[in-house]
Amino acid sequence: MGKVLASGGGGGSTGSDDCTAGKAQVLAGYTAVTSDSEDEAVTGTMPNNGEQSATLKCGQSKQIPAGYTTGGTVTAVSLASQTVGDATAAYIYKGKTAWVNGSKLSGNMTCQSVLSFSVAAYSTSQVLATWKNPSMGPFSGVIICAKTGGYPTSIHDSRVYTGVGNNAAANGTSSVIISGLTPGTTYYFCIWAYTTCSAGDFYSGCLQATCAPTASGRKAFTASEIFNVPAGVRSINIFAVGGGSGCTYGSSTVGGGGGAGGCTAYTNNIPVNPGDQIAINVGAGGIGGTNANCGASNATKAGTILVSASGGGINEPSGSNRSYGRNGGSGGGHGNGSGYKTACNGGADGSNGGGAGQFNATSIFGRGQGTTTREFGNPNGTLYAGGGGGGGCPKQIYGQGYGGAGGGGNGYFGGSGPTAGSVGTGGGGCGAASINIAGASGGSGAVVITW
Repeated sequence: MGKVLASGGGGGSTGSDDCTAGKAQVLAGYTAVTSDSEDEAVTGTMPNNGEQSATLKCGQSKQIPAGYTTGGTVTAVSLASQTVGDATAAYIYKGKTAWVNGSKLSGNMTCQSVLSFSVAAYSTSQVLATWKNPSMGPFSGVIICAKTGGYPTSIHDSRVYTGVGNNAAANGTSSVIISGLTPGTTYYFCIWAYTTCSAGDFYSGCLQATCAPTASGRKAFTASEIFNVPAGVRSINIFAVGGGSGCTYGSSTVGGGGGAGGCTAYTNNIPVNPGDQIAINVGAGGIGGTNANCGASNATKAGTILVSASGGGINEPSGSNRSYGRNGGSGGGHGNGSGYKTACNGGADGSNGGGAGQFNATSIFGRGQGTTTREFGNPNGTLYAGGGGGGGCPKQIYGQGYGGAGGGGNGYFGGSGPTAGSVGTGGGGCGAASINIAGASGGSGAVVITW
């Protein structure tokens, strides 16, 4: 490209070769000779963007377009306004940090221990654990561990409860019943408060207590009275045996049949409260020689019968049939006649009395209840309600029948008088040997309560 120089005026001229700005560096709407305009005036192409301003929050950006700007301000929002909160270091997990109201906090959160802890006997298998919740800080509940022989060493050592009890309020008193414990055994308890958060669970220090559930107990009643439910007893078991039946006389030809043991009955797991009153009625034994009824034994609460056991049946026939044994818990043995075999023994543990029809096929054994008469049906329990033995025959050729185990009286024979059923067993009285000697009385019944 050449240059044409014009003379005159003493001035010079400038062309595109003398320029460094191109059209893109000239504001749009304005003209100029540029390095890329071939010495001609051209209109610039640089955009006119005017003022550029913005207010930015954390993480935001402002894009500045290519071109011309008259200036402006880019302002950052304050950190405090972007980290508004009410947490303190005590509410931030220990070892973690957080920004709160513009300040960086290092957490020192700990789980506060419960303020108090106690354990009291509630029943023979339960205790009542009571604690006071922390007054401040995070709280999700408590963990209780219990064992014998020493305190638990961690939250995983014999845990028996996890939860908030019946009150989760801060500084509130809460409690829970812990079940499945052994009566009368001392347990060692530890309680931890715990907090659950996104970082996991963490725990307070523990408080300790010791307690033993109410010891098991047993009380036997051989006379009527009121039983007051002891402290710490919530459930009782009641066993009853009615009075044993007595017998009247034999006849000139037969010995009297033996009296029956009283019937038995029991009920387990009866709900009660400490201080409840249970009325105990012990049935009397039938009176020998009178054919009087024997009494039922029972236990009642506020007029409601909890358990009842009838007395042995008198079942007193006449004439030669006086040798019949009586019916009841355990049957009475039959008596016998002159010249025939020994009178039979009374039944035991719910069985029938002895009898084989030895006197003209008329000697009938007394029938038992058919189930055990042991205390609470336990194979190792005390045996009650033995049937009385039959009376000896009038001419005393053979011996008397013997009372069944569990309180039955022995039958009369010779100089050995008739034996009454044992007191407090519901045993049946024995039969007599003749019309001149009365049969013996039945033993009074009994009631047994355990817890």
